[in-house]
Amino acid sequence: MAAEQAPEQTRVWRSAAVSDSSAVVGSLAVASSVGVAGSLAVVGAAGVAGSAGVAGASAVSGSAAVAGSSVVIGSAGVALSIGVVGSAGIVGGIANVGCSACVGCIGCVNCTGCVGCIGCSGLTGAVGRIGVHK
Repeated sequence: MAAEQAPEQTRVWRSAAVSDSSAVVGSLAVASSVGVAGSLAVVGAAGVAGSAGVAGASAVSGSAAVAGSSVVIGSAGVALSIGVVGSAGIVGGIANVGCSACVGCIGCVNCTGCVGCIGCSGLTGAVGRIGVHK
């Protein structure tokens, strides 16, 4: 009995699946992708450490004068825990445009707002106060 030979495999040198595909770093489909650090679509996104979108986020400790915590949303030195209103940093909902928050805020986890803060439009904050603890 003659030994059977395996069929010869066809080699693909320039597959359309590889050339200019979205998996190729630097291609148009990847530039500005959410997965590419430093691209236009990622600058300022929550996934990029040190970007504007991450300042005060739970994964960033001590950024923008906000102590990192799972309840701190924060932006531009504003500690915004669940019970704190009065900042344009709150996206949608109860945002009070114009609030610049209290200078010196350290973003306490159980903060209920800066002393005297009532979340008014145009509020500049109680300078030097660091919040009220529960």
